[in-house]
Amino acid sequence: MKKIILPIAVCLIALVTASALYGAALTAERNTPQKAGRSLVLNVAASTKIFAGAMVSVDATGNATNANGTVRIQVVGRAEETVDNLTGTNGAKTIKVATGIFGWGYDTLDDGDIGTVAYVVDNQSVSKTNIGQTNIAGVIFDVDERKSLVFVDTGKVNP
Repeated sequence: MKKIILPIAVCLIALVTASALYGAALTAERNTPQKAGRSLVLNVAASTKIFAGAMVSVDATGNATNANGTVRIQVVGRAEETVDNLTGTNGAKTIKVATGIFGWGYDTLDDGDIGTVAYVVDNQSVSKTNIGQTNIAGVIFDVDERKSLVFVDTGKVNP
């Protein structure tokens, strides 16, 4: 009987602990876990060359491609290497992609735009206005006007 009770007790403790993390506002300090940026290894789409430092997205079949402002795709991060799959098929090559906050070129942004959505213009630029762009690069984290960079938490989900 002791062998059955112990696993049940462990499951109940885990359930109570997990439920305490959802559905109630804090009433005291909380040590909120943080996950640092990480790397993904993705298959590269056919007929595609992605340069190191480019904004990368995945197409409808999950293959990595250059981010762009016209074709509906999901931005996932920044290319960590250059991969040439111009003559290959889907998945013939893979690419390492980092997730996190990256500095992209921008049009007219300032500190008042921090916390708002940035739209993809091309694989190295973002805009604060959606002028035909269908893809969200992420959320604006910081604006460095001296270097003409906007730091975007890249890879936030498209609406």
